Amino acid sequence: MDRFRFSLRLKIHKINQYYGERHTLWDLDVPQIQCTCVIGGNGVGKTTLVNCIMGEETTKSGAIEFAEDVELTKKKIEDRSRLGIGYVTQGRQIFSLLIAEENLRTGLAVRKDGS
Repeated sequence: MDRFRFSLRLKIHKINQYYGERHTLWDLDVPQIQCTCVIGGNGVGKTTLVNCIMGEETTKSGAIEFAEDVELTKKKIEDRSRLGIGYVTQGRQIFSLLIAEENLRTGLAVRKDGS
């Protein structure tokens, strides 16, 4: 893993997210820590959480803070990717002929510092 630099500088403070009238994330709070694992059964909000961080889904309230004082909830998805925020999904929504490292490098191309 020495080819990539990983920096976990993300804080989530009491975010709430809805799909229509359906409340899917309730006051979710994740303080800045070294490593976080999100696990759970189908339909409990794992993908919704990642999509909120990425900007693919909007939050109704709360804050997502990145890299000390960069508030993400009002930023566009392309601005978030320029900050180095991205993910490779399991199986779908990626370039299927590329290996995981190649998919990650494709996303890194938008970063100005090249890392």
